[in-house]
Amino acid sequence: GPAGTTSLSEGSKGLVDYRTECLNADDFQRVAKQILSKQLYEYLSSGTGDEQTLRENQLAFKRWFLRPRVMRPVGNISTRTALFGHSVSMPVFC
Repeated sequence: GPAGTTSLSEGSKGLVDYRTECLNADDFQRVAKQILSKQLYEYLSSGTGDEQTLRENQLAFKRWFLRPRVMRPVGNISTRTALFGHSVSMPVFC
């Protein structure tokens, strides 16, 4: 993988598969801590100064909820959307 990361397929650390196991921002942060180098993780997870922006971002993610839609027909669905004026097949980037 990219410098400072470990591929989930290597499996030597018993890492979870983020594609199926991460359900919220906290789950992604736990996985990031496992796969990123210590220096990169600490840089990305920290704030500067009084860390106000970091706290505001954490609060914003806590206000988002996933609304499961069970027992719905899924034969004709699409994850396609537009971001910044560009069409993307799925608004999640790995």
